[in-house]
Amino acid sequence: MGGGKSHLYKNTYGALHSPDGSLNLFSQAPSNPLISEADIKELEERKENFTKDKVIMTVRDYEGKIRWLEEGNDKAGLVHIMAHKEQFEKGLNIKASQVPAFIQSVIREGTLLSFKINERGPEYIYRYKNKNILCVIGTNGFIVSVYITNKSK
Repeated sequence: MGGGKSHLYKNTYGALHSPDGSLNLFSQAPSNPLISEADIKELEERKENFTKDKVIMTVRDYEGKIRWLEEGNDKAGLVHIMAHKEQFEKGLNIKASQVPAFIQSVIREGTLLSFKINERGPEYIYRYKNKNILCVIGTNGFIVSVYITNKSK
């Protein structure tokens, strides 16, 4: 991700940084490459319960279903996921600002190892870049949680 030609960012290392260079995980760049406007339009047409201005990323999974990540809170969404950011930084060498793009890649490009429904909801385990990544995704497509796991089933 780059800052583009807008010159809104001191550096071009990502639209997730404020003009002062500080990390802003919830910024909405005018043309966020992680959000498909077609996906947002479809979610609106289906009358899904989501907050458009809090959406960080959308992606289509292996079945073509829309999955989306919102800012969320301490129980679900990006805020919840980032409470465990050290897993991404140490286990995968992924910076906090890269986590939404990483999740998008896992769902889009990862190999689905297993799917089951448990007390937390639908649980998908993907194999991506030699790691097993567990994604809890609501039945409506909202990404609740993502983390590295030893599970494969």
